[in-house]
Amino acid sequence: MKNIEKRRERLFIIELLFPALLLIGFFIVFPICKVFQMSFTNWDLMRAAEGHYFLGWRNFTDFFSLSYAGKTIHLTILFECIVVVGTIVASIIFALVLNAEFPGRAFVRGIALLPWALPSFVIAKVFLLSFNGDYGMFARMFNLLFKVDTNSFFSNEHLAFALVSFLTIWKGFPFNTVMLMAALSTVPKDYYEAADLDGAGKIRQFFSITIPTIKPTLVTLTVLQIMSTLRTFDMVYLLTQGGPNYGTNIIGNDIYQNGFKLFKFGVASAEGTLLFLVSMMFVIPYFFREGKEA
Repeated sequence: MKNIEKRRERLFIIELLFPALLLIGFFIVFPICKVFQMSFTNWDLMRAAEGHYFLGWRNFTDFFSLSYAGKTIHLTILFECIVVVGTIVASIIFALVLNAEFPGRAFVRGIALLPWALPSFVIAKVFLLSFNGDYGMFARMFNLLFKVDTNSFFSNEHLAFALVSFLTIWKGFPFNTVMLMAALSTVPKDYYEAADLDGAGKIRQFFSITIPTIKPTLVTLTVLQIMSTLRTFDMVYLLTQGGPNYGTNIIGNDIYQNGFKLFKFGVASAEGTLLFLVSMMFVIPYFFREGKEA
């Protein structure tokens, strides 16, 4: 009887999960498998008449043989480090500030969330106008304060890369700030009171109480930010489209360029496969760690 009840329970669970599993399989698992399959075949719309035959590792070697491949990989790693660290650090700072008691805190919290609420298209267009060398407010301000050429923001590789990185951080930190504020609200105030009695300063309290207490949330947000930054495309495409001279051409933008500009879906799929494997290098250890702690 017990075995029959267990089987019925399992069947009931499967019935409940089946619609969700069907959607996951159709919209997530199937596209991933299709990209894997395309990365090993001749998916080139400019030569569609030749058919989609098996190429082996040809698409991967074609990507690494591109003249700008090394630069793209280097920029992707640099962009990843800058944006992930910058976003997490900015989120911690703003979460600590907005978690404190001060007049008008609710209003400031609302203003701080605006970058996350605004579409990337709106942000990009506003900053493109603001950094325009002829009439842009920020362009003139930088010219007056730092003597920076107002026309060099999008013609200089380093300035363009810095601007794209800054806007990506500015767009992403509000979400992490909200999550960290929720985590900070769970830290018992008794810990800080006891630390004050022991003579511990604010910095010591931060590293000995705050960080260890919010560590699970911080680790989760860091992994999510790594994943989000790896697939960044919209901000780069809207601002620079990978230029100038491939100076902002991170791999997310290059996948779009190869796939939807040059119609080399095989090479684009190979890049997507590499990006997926790199992402799994961060996700799998995280799930193993969460499984052990659970």
